[in-house]
Amino acid sequence: MLTVDLHVHSNRSDGSFSPTQLVDYACEKGLAAFALTDHDTIDGLEEAIRYAQELREEQNQAACAPAEASQDRGLQAAKRRAPEVIPGIEFSTEYMGQDVHVVGLYIDYRNQDFTGQLKAFVDSRTARNRKMCALLQKNGIPVSYEELTAEYPDAVITRAHYAKFLFSRGYVKTMSEAFDRYIGDDCPCYIPRKKVTPVQAVELILAAGGIPILAHPVLYHMSDAQLDALTIEERSVPAAVPTADRLLSIFYQGWQSAYQELGRTDKQAFWRSALDKILVHPTRQITILFRP
Repeated sequence: MLTVDLHVHSNRSDGSFSPTQLVDYACEKGLAAFALTDHDTIDGLEEAIRYAQELREEQNQAACAPAEASQDRGLQAAKRRAPEVIPGIEFSTEYMGQDVHVVGLYIDYRNQDFTGQLKAFVDSRTARNRKMCALLQKNGIPVSYEELTAEYPDAVITRAHYAKFLFSRGYVKTMSEAFDRYIGDDCPCYIPRKKVTPVQAVELILAAGGIPILAHPVLYHMSDAQLDALTIEERSVPAAVPTADRLLSIFYQGWQSAYQELGRTDKQAFWRSALDKILVHPTRQITILFRP
C-alpha cells in the first residue's frame, strides 16, 4: 500500500521544515505523495514541486545510465524516491465565532483570480500584524513588524511566530506565557484578523480546480447539530441525511479525521461513509484507505 500525507505545513506558515526539507523528509519516510497545505499561502509550492521534479530526473538518469557507472548512483536514487507533491492550501475561516479550517487539494496555484484573492488576504494579515506589534510596544515589548519579518523571512506571520519571537528574546519564559499574557484571545495585544467564511473558502478552492476538505472536524468539538448546520448552511442537503454523510456532501468533497480520537459511534459512521467514497480529481483517481 502506498502511504500519503494530505495535510503538511512548511516554514512558509507554521511548520518547521522548508519546502525542500519536507521533500527530503518524505523521501526518508517512504511517502508516495504529500500535500503541502500551508496556512493561507502557496509560497512554498513552487520550491517543493520543482525540487521533487529534480529528484525524479536524477532517478531517471540513474536508471538509464550503464550498469557499472550507475550502480552507486542508482542506489542513492532508490533511497530518495521522489514523492508527488500535491499543491494545496489550508484556509483559516471563521464560522459562528470559531476557527474552522478548510484544506484545498490539487489547486491550480497559478490561477490569477485565486492568487489575487490570496494577495488580499496577505495584505489584511500584514495590516493586522503591524497593529499587534504596536500594541506589544505599548505593553513594554519593543518589537517592530520589520524585526518580526526579518526573523521569519518568507513566512506567513501567525501568532505562533509572535510566541517564538517573544520566547527567543526573553520577554516570556515559555511560548504558552506569550499567549496567556499578550497574544491569546482576549489578551491586550491580540487583534482578530478578518477571515473568510467556510463557504467562501470552498468556492475559492473549487474555482481553482481544487478539492475542498473539511480539516480535522473532531478538533472543533461541535455537536452533530452544529456540524449539520456547517455543512448545509449554503447548500441544499436533505435533513434526513446522517451527519457523517453530510460532511461528504457536495459542500465538502472530503473530510479529514483523526481516527484515533473518534468515539465508537463516530468510528462506525466514519467507516460507513469512507467505504462508499472515492476522492476523485479530473486527471487522477485516488482511493484513500484510513486504517485504525
